[in-house]
This record gives sequence, structure tokens and C-alpha cells, in this order.
Amino acid sequence: MNEDIRALIDGIRRGQYEDAGEKIALLAAAMLEQATDPALVVHLLQAPQEPLRRAVLAFLEERPEAVPMPEILRRLTDTSERVRTVLARILRRVPGSETTEALGRLATDSSSEVRESAVEAAAGNPALTDVLLGRLASDSDWSVRQQSAKSLAGVEITRTATGLLRALGTDSDADVRGTCAEQLETALAASPEGGGGTGWAVEPEVLSAARKAVAAMERVPRLKAWLASNTDSTVDPRELARFGTDLTARSGSARDRFRADRLGVIFQMFNLLPYLSV
Repeated sequence: MNEDIRALIDGIRRGQYEDAGEKIALLAAAMLEQATDPALVVHLLQAPQEPLRRAVLAFLEERPEAVPMPEILRRLTDTSERVRTVLARILRRVPGSETTEALGRLATDSSSEVRESAVEAAAGNPALTDVLLGRLASDSDWSVRQQSAKSLAGVEITRTATGLLRALGTDSDADVRGTCAEQLETALAASPEGGGGTGWAVEPEVLSAARKAVAAMERVPRLKAWLASNTDSTVDPRELARFGTDLTARSGSARDRFRADRLGVIFQMFNLLPYLSV
């Protein structure tokens, strides 16, 4: 073992530091400079001192291949949320079913800091789309929800549009709503002319809420237009009916009698229309 590394490890074990972050950075840097023995890395991963475990994980962020993945995954149950937070960043760099499953577990961690790190690490992993949508819909921490929305970028929009629209219309945090709106606007901008929004199936009440949410937003013109076109009701004049009567099936004189009997104008002020007689 290199003497510098030995001295740093001993200093951390004895608590001989004022700034733990500085010692962690120094030890991680020293391990990166040297051909660190994998056995030492595994040993330090199990050290009782949290700063040592964090230093080794900082080293593994750059060299995740230094030890077998099962040894790294043992830190999933580490008592330190700081350790679990760094672990999520390592898992992002190592694709595979094991790491994907581990990130899914960290995304539901009791610590919001760990969850945020996990959903950030899940970006670009289609296998974790449902996990991200779940965090966006239900996480108690706004920063986790916002990061979940950001991490959904790049996933096929037909898989994420419903969740983004629902969060846009119902989330209590303005930053989360803004991120959802930006993702949807980007998707509409990237769609072929007239083809944006196809297959975005959402309940009418959710669309109405989303339309209200974007009313004051300035940088989402396509989303505003799409929401307007999908929430405004239209009437076919060929099938116009009122009071149980199909007006389009009646003659002109019959429609005149209907208007005289059923329709009128109420003025809030006593005014006369100059082109009508009294």
C-alpha cells in the first residue's frame, strides 16, 4: 500500500481531520493515482468509518470496474444516506439488469437526497421509465418530482406524455409544473408538422387543469395551442338542437316561431337598439 494512502486512511480512522470532505477527496485522488489493490477497495467499502466508505465510492465513480459489482451493491443497505447517494451515481455508469434494479430500489429510498440522485441516474434508461413516472406522480419531495420529469427527457413521448400532463395539471409546485411543460413543448417542437400530441390520451379534466397551468407560461406556445385544440368544445351546426328540438330540420318560418317563443335578449341597462322599432 502506498504510504500516502496509508497515512490518509489512518488519519480518517483516528478522526484526525477538520474537514471530512477534504480528506475524502484526497484519499480518492490518491487511490486514482496509484494501482490500488482491489482487496483494499473491498476492505474499505466495509469500513465502519463513513468517510472511508465515501472515499472509496468516490474512487469507484471513476473506476467502477475496480471491484466486482456485487461488492458495490452491498452498499444498497448502507446506513449512511451520503453513501447511498454516491452509490446511485456509480450505478449510472454501469449498465445492466442488476444496476437497473438497484437504481429502482434507491428511487424509493427513505432519503429524498438519495431518491433525487437515483432518479437523476435513471435518465436515459428506458427500463426505469415507470419508476420515474411513479416518482413524478407521488414523491413527497418537489425536487425529486422535478428531477424525475427532467430524467424523462429522451424517452419516447408516447410513454411519458400522460404522466407529464397529469403532473402539469395537478402538481402543487410551480417548478415541477414548469419542467413538465418544457418537456411537452420540446416534444411538440420535435414532431412533424401537425403530428404532435398524437396518442396523448388523458382525461378531459386533466387537460383542462393543464391548460390553466400553462396560461401564464411564456415559452410553451405549441403546448398552449395543443391544449386549446383538445379542450375547446365545438358544435356541428348541422346537428344543432336546443330544448329537445332539432333546429336544422325545421323550415325558416318554423325556426322564426321557435325564436319568438323561446329566445330573447336581456339588457342590464335600459337601452334601445337604434335599428329596431319599439
